[in-house]
Parts: sequence; structure tokens; C-alpha cells
Amino acid sequence: MKERLFKYATIGVVCLLLVRPDTIMLALFLDAIGLELFVLLLGVQFRQILTFIRFHIQSALSYLAPKIKFQRSFFFMPKFSELIRMPSMLCHAIPGFGGLYSIIWLIRTNTRVQQQN
Repeated sequence: MKERLFKYATIGVVCLLLVRPDTIMLALFLDAIGLELFVLLLGVQFRQILTFIRFHIQSALSYLAPKIKFQRSFFFMPKFSELIRMPSMLCHAIPGFGGLYSIIWLIRTNTRVQQQN
């Protein structure tokens, strides 16, 4: 039953991919290896990315954790109930959000001024 399901799913996916000219090569690849193996390859790739994140990025973040804890004393961390009452406080709850918002505002206003001239 499962083999039959993957057989029909492969036919459907290949037919959908053959409709667009830029996905014809992917359709031929799926037709050659089958949908089961393609899903397995995607799963292995996803697992490898998670392993990379767990070992390399998590170790780097654990190295930076004491430095981040020191910086936390400079930020105001409101409670969730306070955020519900006043959502504008979210700007202060996320470190760097106010600066990022200001940069985006400067970029948008500069492009508008240039377009008007």
C-alpha cells in the first residue's frame, strides 16, 4: 500500500514539475531516483543541518552567554501582561529593535526624498 502511494505521489510530483521549464531537471532527477529516496535525502540534509547547529553554533553561543548576561542588565525586560496592556513596549523588550527600526525609517525616508527630487 505504501509503495503504491509513493508511486502515485511520484507521478503527480513529476507531472507538476514538468509544467515549468525551470524545474524540468528536478522532475527528471525525481523520476530517476524516486520520491522515497528524494525525501530520504532531504531528511538526511535536514538532520545534518541540525547537527551542525547543535555542535558548532550552540558551542559558540555558550561561549558568548556570560557576555550576553552582562548586557542584559542594560535592557528592560517587561512581563507579558505589561506587553498585552501596552504593545509599544515591545520596542524596548527586544534588544536592538529600536535601533533597527530607526535605520529602516532613515532608509525609507531617504529614498522618498530622492524620488521627490
